[in-house]
Amino acid sequence: MVLAPPTPPPLSTTEIQDAARGETSSSQTAIAQETQTSGNNGPDTYHLRFPFIVEAVSASDYPKVIQIAEEVDLTAVGNNQTSRLLIIAPLVLAYLITVGSAHRDCHGFRTFGLEHQGLWP
Repeated sequence: MVLAPPTPPPLSTTEIQDAARGETSSSQTAIAQETQTSGNNGPDTYHLRFPFIVEAVSASDYPKVIQIAEEVDLTAVGNNQTSRLLIIAPLVLAYLITVGSAHRDCHGFRTFGLEHQGLWP
């Protein structure tokens, strides 16, 4: 009914409570359906390997982060999953950190006096 007038908002306390109950039950149903569909599949490769990346980052072992992330990205199935960001984001950051430190060490990176102010390692 596209041409029908819009439904007026609830005015009485009873109408407001009924509307709130209807919204809550429909959102709970949607969440339950989503949980059932995603719960059957179990965790994907990206979720399973993410703790290893966290461990390598905690140890500041960025070459290990790159190795793990590249391996997972090359062997995982389903590159269109949003959980792929769990692997790609640390991979990109590890590349930037590794290349940045190599650039600073090899090319006399200027820190503009930040090391004297205690702001640069």
